[in-house]
Amino acid sequence: MLLSTPGSANHIQGLRTKTKDGTEYMAYGGDFGDDPNDYNFVLDGLCFSLHTPTPGLVEYKKAIEPVQTLGSEGDSKVRIINRYDFVTLDHLKCRWCVVSDGGDVSGGFVDIPSGIKPHTESVLEIKGLPESLGPDAHLNLEFSLKEPTTWAFSGHIVATGQIQLTASPSFLDLNRLSLSPTLPLLTAAEHSPNQLSISSPGGSHWEFDLAIGALCSWTRHSGPNILTVPLRFDLFRALTDNDRGCDFGRNWYDRRVQQAKNHLSEATWLQTASGDVEVTVSSRIAPPVLNWALEMKTVYRFEGPKVTIKAHAKPSGELFPRAWGRFGLVTALDGCETARWFGRGPGESYCDKKMSQAVGTWQSDVEGLWTDYEFPQDNGNRTDVRWVEFKDGEGHRLLRARWGDLGGASFQARRYTDLDIEAAKHPYELQGKKREDVVVHLDWYHHGLGTGSCGPETLPQYTLDAGKEMTVEVVLD
Repeated sequence: MLLSTPGSANHIQGLRTKTKDGTEYMAYGGDFGDDPNDYNFVLDGLCFSLHTPTPGLVEYKKAIEPVQTLGSEGDSKVRIINRYDFVTLDHLKCRWCVVSDGGDVSGGFVDIPSGIKPHTESVLEIKGLPESLGPDAHLNLEFSLKEPTTWAFSGHIVATGQIQLTASPSFLDLNRLSLSPTLPLLTAAEHSPNQLSISSPGGSHWEFDLAIGALCSWTRHSGPNILTVPLRFDLFRALTDNDRGCDFGRNWYDRRVQQAKNHLSEATWLQTASGDVEVTVSSRIAPPVLNWALEMKTVYRFEGPKVTIKAHAKPSGELFPRAWGRFGLVTALDGCETARWFGRGPGESYCDKKMSQAVGTWQSDVEGLWTDYEFPQDNGNRTDVRWVEFKDGEGHRLLRARWGDLGGASFQARRYTDLDIEAAKHPYELQGKKREDVVVHLDWYHHGLGTGSCGPETLPQYTLDAGKEMTVEVVLD
């Protein structure tokens, strides 16, 4: 059966076929020995080959929505604009609510002034908006149809808006609020020349490998180690179609970003007067052959049940990459089944493809965080995340990460590594590489997507410039 995705009409985009064991997949140019071919070009439209929507179609709906929320006017007033070309907004109703990190407010309906002409601005008054709101509070507006039409049911949402009302807690406040005034003293000892063991009376136990400069074990109440691989820094992401279509993807491979590894220079530790344990690691993230490097100084502070990680990254050397795919931490968690977070959701989002995803508290199982693109590539990112926690099948927390008010923090959780995704050319090729544990990325920054598959590369304001120094922090507990 021939199927197509949006694209040039003179291309046959794909053919639904099967492997020898009966697994269905979408074949594309070159899969049948055909030469020349277009490979997977235009197999990346707004719909998948079975005509189900991609995340791109959800974002497109947001881009062309007929009512745009422009901003707050103060005193419970919001300015909007009618983006229709020929009709007023009289056929719509508007409902408001407030979401925040401290709890949601159900809200009510908003009176839309009658006769708002096309391309005309107006002001809505939000009646009943609480005077006191929790941290990170956002006003949500939802515009929907009053009556059914030939193309949609009554209540169909045609546009949404969101305005931040209160600030996010700063990282300093976050750290201060999470500390008990009387934290018990930690115990720390080197049980071998390279292995530092740290224990909290509260039941947390960590093993830090001083030979590689990485946290390699985290247990609670004598349970299993939740980290199946050591926690390390990461700069590479599996290429997207847009990365392959522009210079960024080629540059990452030319500069061997996918082969960059952490190289330890020195790891030292001490116990502070307050009883905390600090491990300071000097290291270099560098590829083979080439002489560029990211010089890292990282301080791991163990206090009570949590670990605060502060890192400073300084680029050095020559033939530096143009950008990083990401800058963050990666590990893998044993027993992880779900993720819950406060940030944009529920669907995937990147720094330059996120407006369709509203800030709020969201939850998903690990499989639901994965987008099964017909050509495997980086996917499932969630951005503008304040915190994320990963839970086991019984709902117990395995690990939580908190970034405070840092803008653009992201996470991904999936059962494949970036290099496994990068090596696969069809989804079925990933099935044999599916892991029991879950690969978790905790990124301070993530490179934008751009439109390089068939348009401009990532714009400068969304590019993760590899030439800049960075100082970042995160709390893990």
